[in-house]
Amino acid sequence: KLVAPEESSLAYHSFRFGNLAFTPDRLNTPRPIPNDRPYASLLSFDVARQFVYPDEMHAKTSELSIGILGLSISKRFQRWLHKKMQDSPDEPPFPPEGWGNQISDGGELTARYTMRWQKELLPGEVMDNADLQVITEANLGYHTNVGAGAALRFGKIVTPWWQFTLTPLPASTGITDKLLRDGCGKTQEGRYELYGWTGAMGRAWGYNVLLQGQFEDSVVTVPSRRLERFIYDYGAGVTGAACLGSHWHRLSLSYSRRSPEFDGPLRRYHSWGGIYYSMAFEP
Repeated sequence: KLVAPEESSLAYHSFRFGNLAFTPDRLNTPRPIPNDRPYASLLSFDVARQFVYPDEMHAKTSELSIGILGLSISKRFQRWLHKKMQDSPDEPPFPPEGWGNQISDGGELTARYTMRWQKELLPGEVMDNADLQVITEANLGYHTNVGAGAALRFGKIVTPWWQFTLTPLPASTGITDKLLRDGCGKTQEGRYELYGWTGAMGRAWGYNVLLQGQFEDSVVTVPSRRLERFIYDYGAGVTGAACLGSHWHRLSLSYSRRSPEFDGPLRRYHSWGGIYYSMAFEP
């Protein structure tokens, strides 16, 4: 939503609601697995404010996340999904049996504060079908780290560079100030964008509650000495959006990969894919 801006800047508010879930590699046992990553889940509500300085080609965002650890939502959904996908009880994917060992099982409040800075390196007069930005970020709370990276988009692009970041969900962005002014109806019907993107981010970690636990006792945690202090991840994907009726609809397909987050015999890279849908409209 566009709000009253600071001098020579544009200001936006946004919010997001989501759930994260992590499991060890072995699912078909209720016993704790001390050498692997613990079961962990986080239900969170995030609010953010972004200031954009178009003349200086940079943006800054502050974000507050309030969440609850250790609820049963992830357990119930994952067990239901794996049972639906399973052809035989003796074959994977096995329904997870160890959610009772998750971080802060039963529920515990948590929070995180984030500051993010973005700088565009390819202004429109240099290249109008691509943008390249550098991103720096600092987090304090259930994730405590500092990071830096870069993101590249290429193709038919309508949304401005500051609406695209690699975190938390690539390319699941909101609507821009220009689209808010133009609306999505008589003036924008049939307008679309289609672009590929890629990027990478490295982070130096101080604390990760989804591995190390918080204040309440947890059956399985990763000791501080085993936490990898530098982690990098990278990803790529395709995003398409179109103005249909009175709304902008956006669909993104992505693939991401992350370096090991802890040391030990079961350390491994993590890979995941996603399909993200969002809708934006004039307030």
